[in-house]
Amino acid sequence: MLKTRLLDDFYIYTFTGQEELNILILVNNGKVLLIDTGYPEIARELRTELEKDNLIPEIIINSHYHPDHINGNYVFSGCEFMGSEFYKQNFELFEALNPDVEYIKPKILLKDSQILHYGLFELKFLNLKGHCQDCLVTIIKHPELKNPLVHAADLIMFSNDGKHSIPYLSYDGDIEEHIQSLETLNSIKIGILLPSHGIILKDDNAIAEALKIRIYYLQKLRELGKSAKVDDCLLKDKSLYNQIKLHDKNLKNIFG
Repeated sequence: MLKTRLLDDFYIYTFTGQEELNILILVNNGKVLLIDTGYPEIARELRTELEKDNLIPEIIINSHYHPDHINGNYVFSGCEFMGSEFYKQNFELFEALNPDVEYIKPKILLKDSQILHYGLFELKFLNLKGHCQDCLVTIIKHPELKNPLVHAADLIMFSNDGKHSIPYLSYDGDIEEHIQSLETLNSIKIGILLPSHGIILKDDNAIAEALKIRIYYLQKLRELGKSAKVDDCLLKDKSLYNQIKLHDKNLKNIFG
């Protein structure tokens, strides 16, 4: 686990290994708001780390209801849980598939463009579909940030060594919605782009390129359909990509 301080009260915890994940921590008077909890082993490690720093978990926001983002929720069972108003389908699916995991429903359902204030932070939630139907992107403003930090959930993914992950369209994903969501991000002046998986981007050109690469892939997938070969959908050299296998999953999920 790697802890990165972005501001005095603003941290990223990066977990490596088989399951790479970034968890965002906002601090307010000794209490914390977290975006996602990961798998249980990640959540337990994170909780121990927070206790060492005398920080009390208070609010959990789930960016979407896939297991690698929510299975550790029960480790923080005393917190207030928030998630997309469209959470139910994924929640019920993975609850049925993982009966040994205690799943916690969101107490507060977040609508598109809803705003939450937490200490000095302003969080604006956008329901940007495409990866899945309940994907929440969080726009975070703070007095010390010139431009907002954007937690992009799984709309944009990388490996921890900086390779681009192919956009993943889950079983309830959609090509057009994914493109529209990326174009929405492209219209925002982003100071820091934080994906749930992989490297943090702070450079305007790198952010613009990341969006362009993913929009290109999705446009080619839309154009070529179920016969699309992965090499025909990549804007850059294949060696710059991670998770190439996601292409076959996309073909199955979108075209059957």
